[in-house]
Formats: sequence, structure tokens, C-alpha cells
Amino acid sequence: MTPIWVLVACLAIACFTSNGEMVRIQPTKEEEEFLKWLVDNGADMSNVVWPAMDPRTGSRGIMAAKDIYGNMSSGKDAAMYYVKVPAKLMITPKRVLRDPEFGRRISWYRRNGNSREVDIERIALFLVFQLNKTDSFFHPFVKVLEEPSMVGDWDQKDQAELQDEPFARGCREAMDGLKRIHSSLPKEHFPPSLFTWERVRWAHGNVGQRSFTIRDDSGKFSSIALVPGADLVNHGDFNGSYGLGDDQKFFSVYPIGNSTVIRKGDECLFSYSPMSNTQSLFSYAFAVRGNRHDEVVMEGKNADTVVTMKDIASWRSREFTSPGRAVYDLCYEGTSSLGRALETCVALMQTRLKEYPTTLQQDIALLAEPNQSVNKRFALYYRIGQKAILEAHLAYCLEGQRAIRSKDVEGGKMSKAEFNAWFIKHAVRPVEQRSALTDWFRLPPGLSRLDIISWIEVEATSRLSQHANHLKTDEL
Repeated sequence: MTPIWVLVACLAIACFTSNGEMVRIQPTKEEEEFLKWLVDNGADMSNVVWPAMDPRTGSRGIMAAKDIYGNMSSGKDAAMYYVKVPAKLMITPKRVLRDPEFGRRISWYRRNGNSREVDIERIALFLVFQLNKTDSFFHPFVKVLEEPSMVGDWDQKDQAELQDEPFARGCREAMDGLKRIHSSLPKEHFPPSLFTWERVRWAHGNVGQRSFTIRDDSGKFSSIALVPGADLVNHGDFNGSYGLGDDQKFFSVYPIGNSTVIRKGDECLFSYSPMSNTQSLFSYAFAVRGNRHDEVVMEGKNADTVVTMKDIASWRSREFTSPGRAVYDLCYEGTSSLGRALETCVALMQTRLKEYPTTLQQDIALLAEPNQSVNKRFALYYRIGQKAILEAHLAYCLEGQRAIRSKDVEGGKMSKAEFNAWFIKHAVRPVEQRSALTDWFRLPPGLSRLDIISWIEVEATSRLSQHANHLKTDEL
């Protein structure tokens, strides 16, 4: 049994601002034209280099051309920005409706429905229209938009690597919904020869994965926008923000945090939002290794319960928050038997883990295999995160059962707070102390972010297997 390594990986990542060296790559002709178009129209890209690539993963992104500093000020111009783009380059639903050629086609289309969905469809169809017009203002931008990856049209083999058929089926159903939208387009306004399925899929994928949420002064959703240049910044577990300045003339993406430094040569990142790997795969077709926002949905006593990494420990302080919450919601609420609750939870976790064709240890070993496809690597990140959460809670519940057997402390009815306090004392703390997790924070110097995660995974496999053997010895 090897629970908890993801927790330590998250904590290790939090201590490092450097995220590995990027390398400049030669831009294509279309990319050179796009960069020229940005600068000619007032965008400031002087703090970064694009295109760049992480040679370890092959992923493209933006590289810092100099040290870039953030701070905790809420002012949008207080920190150094990655990129700064004039508002006139933003593609918004209002701009689409005002377009003299396309506005008439789209103004009546889907007036009803979710406003975000309507906004995405309008901008997506506008992109297809721009792609077909080589002399359009936005043509240099649309020409560099890549073919988006979507889990819904991964091949059957790649979807099977997720080891989660209900999730894969949900992704396929979302793709089927997009196909229904395409088939319902009125041909008199959207000729099939121009608005093909391939182009509509390409446009919807790019808008869904590249757009920024624009909020009003009260913080509520107002609209979405494509922002050429700003959309090149990749997602990472990194403090950052974006928005229009007070004068509404420029849109910038920038880091925040007094200690935040993006060193020259590092990739410029910011967090799109606190996403689980389920959310990031569904929306963006990527998964994050060691995702501290990851979660597993379990069928509980009263309703579905979300079991998260945050149930295991607090990311910043290393102090436990509410690791007993999920166990309480899953099995304890409504009963006065602590022993039966833990027994039920152990059975749930063990049953779920047995449904997987591979174990957590086997998946961690698979990460080291060379020449893996991007989709398989993301699928591994996804299922490792799921299994790590389940394994951690299983270890805690087994430890709780051992405490009850050795001390005969069944206990009466507890509130959630009382249950959580008991769970931390008798289930969580002994596992952490026996696994010597505190030693893991004394990391070898000079390691990159991915090196640190790999080192922790090796340590996790060794140390937590020792804890599992200890539990088995106690039961003999």
C-alpha cells in the first residue's frame, strides 16, 4: 500500500518558484506573422519569449525573458506582467455582434440558454468565419490556433487508460452534444462547405480552452473573451491573475505574491482555477501531476461524497484540516457505531481500489517508461491521483480500526467536529508518524520540480510499504 505521496509532492512544489528550464524554439512563418501582428497593434511581449518548449515534456509555452516578480497588491499594474494586450485585440461576444459582416448572421442565434454557452458558440462561429477570410483583421491570430485535444475524441485505447469508464463516457457525451449543435446550424446562415464539423470542433475547442472569464465590478460572471497573446500562458499551480487595467485599455496576465519570482528561462504560468484532474481533463484535456486540488467522488450513506486531497492535509501549513470529513459523510452520519463506520469505509475504499486493473505502485512504475504518448501520461496522472486519495483514506481507516481493537474505544454518537478530532488523533497521526513523513521535507538540494516529485514517489513506495507491513504484523 502506498498512500499519501501526492500530499508530499504538493507540499514540495509549493516551496519552489522555479519550474524548470525552457528552451526557445524556431517560430513558424505563421507564428512570426502573429507576433508581428501583436506588436504592431500595441501588445507588449518584451518580458517573455514565445514559442518555447519544456524539453522534458515536449509541452509548449511562454518563457521568461528576464526575472519577473510578483507582489501581493491587488492593483493590476502592481506586479510585472507576462504579457500586456490592448483591449482592441480582445474577441468578445459584443464585438462579434458588432461585426459588420458576421453580426447579422449571429445576432438572432440561440438567444436563450446559458449565457456562457451562448458566448462560446458565438465566438466559435466567428472564428470559423475569420478562418475563411484571409484578409480579415484576426486572421494572423486564428491561423496559429492549434487543433485542440478533447478527451471525448481520444481513441478507445487512450480512454481506457483512464480506468474510469463513467468519466470517459461523460466526455464522449459532451462531444456528441457539440455534434448536435453543428448539425442544427441553419444552412442559409452557416454554409456547410465553410462551417464543417472539423472547423466547428476546432473553434469550440479553442474558445473553451483559451477564453478568459470577464467579471463585473461585483465579481459576477459577465462574459468571456479570447485575448490573443494572453492565451499563450499555460496552467500551473502558481499564483497569478489577469484582467483589464483601471483604464480598461489593456489586458494583462501577471504573477502575484511577495516571494513569487519567475526566473529567466522558466516557464510563465498561472492557475486557471483550483481544478481537480477530473475538471482539467474534461475542460482542457490535461491532468496535473501531484494535483493538490484532486478529488474522488464516492457513493456515500446519504448522497455522493467528494473525497479530496484537502481532506488529507492542508497544503500550506502542513497541518491537518478535516481528514475525517469524508469518512463521516460516507459512513458515520446517522449511526453511533464508530467501528461499523470505519468497517464500512474500509470496504468502500477496498472495493473501489479492486475495480482498477492496476495498482498505485504499478502506475507509479509506469510513469518511468519512455516514449509515452501525451494522452497516456495524462491518464496516468489522473488515475494515480484517484488511487492515492483512496489509499490514504484506506490507511487512515485501517489505523482507526487498529486503535479500536487495541484500546476498545467504541465511543458514542459524535458530531462531525468530534469525529474529526478523534480521527486525527487515532487514525491520521499514527500513520504519518510511522511513515516518517516529516523526514520527507528534508529534500536533497539542487533538484528540479519534476526531480523532486520523482524522488518523493520512490520514497513513498518504500516507506509506506513499511507502514503496511507494520499493520499486517499487528494483526497476526
